[in-house]
Amino acid sequence: MSTLRTVYDAMNRGDVDSILRVQAADVVWRGGFADLTEPHRGHAGVRTFARRLNEAWDDFAIVPERFIDLGGRVLVLARERGRGRYSGAEVRSHQTAHVWTLRDGEVVHFQVYWDREEGIRAARATPPGGASAAAGAGPRPRA
Repeated sequence: MSTLRTVYDAMNRGDVDSILRVQAADVVWRGGFADLTEPHRGHAGVRTFARRLNEAWDDFAIVPERFIDLGGRVLVLARERGRGRYSGAEVRSHQTAHVWTLRDGEVVHFQVYWDREEGIRAARATPPGGASAAAGAGPRPRA
């Protein structure tokens, strides 16, 4: 979990170099809206993702509320806020879900779900290895 806490701190500072230190060379990031939904591959893709986010938003921040260990993946329930750079529209506290896949301490996949419930359902339906979730088994909270 410390790897992801470091990533969120770096995201909120706009420190892409620190984010990349814990990303695998073949990492894939996918956002939850607009032109961020397409796969952003590798370190260059993460830089493009960060640039596009910065171009679209002013004062953007992510507040992780809960980290849930799914065994090889982590579901993060978060709140995002910011102001549209061109529209001026303010998002004060949108609830999102982020699903991270880690391998050997590095991030290999990151998926944002703008609809938190959709992200929770997706995280429960697709555990590592692609097998279906065990009946009644939900994410395990992690302190």
